[in-house]
Amino acid sequence: MYVMENIEGFKAQMCAAWGFRESAKNANVILNDRQGDWALYLPAAVVNTTFCLELLIKSILLLEKKKQRGHHLVKLFRNMSSHSRKEIDSLLIEKRNGKNPYVGLGHSYVKMVKNQSIKIVLDNFPKNLEDLITSCDDLFVKFRYLDDASLEVQYNFENEVLIDLLDVLFLYISKQASSVGIDVHK
Repeated sequence: MYVMENIEGFKAQMCAAWGFRESAKNANVILNDRQGDWALYLPAAVVNTTFCLELLIKSILLLEKKKQRGHHLVKLFRNMSSHSRKEIDSLLIEKRNGKNPYVGLGHSYVKMVKNQSIKIVLDNFPKNLEDLITSCDDLFVKFRYLDDASLEVQYNFENEVLIDLLDVLFLYISKQASSVGIDVHK
C-alpha cells in the first residue's frame, strides 16, 4: 500500500483547491449572467478555475508519486498516468449526461483593455480532454496580473465544462485517496 509522505500537505492542497473552485464558481455565475460589469470578473474566473485545475492535477500526481512542478497544465496533465486521464475523461462524459463534453466548444478571442472585455467566438474546437487542458494551459500566468493598460490574450475558456471538470477531478481524487487510506474530507 502506498503511504504518502506528507498527508497533511496533500489535504491542505485539496482544501486550497476547493477554495479556488468556490471562487471560480461564483465568478462564473456573474460571467454567465452578463449583467452590469460582468467583464471585470473574467480574470477572477480564469485565474481561480485554472489554478484550481493545476492544484488538482498536482494532487493526482502526488497520489501517483510523480513530478508536479510548474504552472503549465499540459505538462502536468501529460505526466499523469494514462489510466487517470482515461478515467477522468469518462467521468467528465458521464457528468455531462453521456454527451461528448467537447462538442460545441468554441475558441474565443478576448481583448482586455483597462479591464473591459470584448469576446469573439471563433471555430477552433477542443476534440478531447487534452485539447481542453491545452486551451487553458497558460491562462493562470497570463491573467493573474492585469496591471497592463492593455492585454491581448487569445484563449479558450469554457467555464461550464471546466467547472464540471473540477468537480470530476475532486471526485476522482477522493476515490483514489480513499483507496490508499487517505480521507480528504477530514
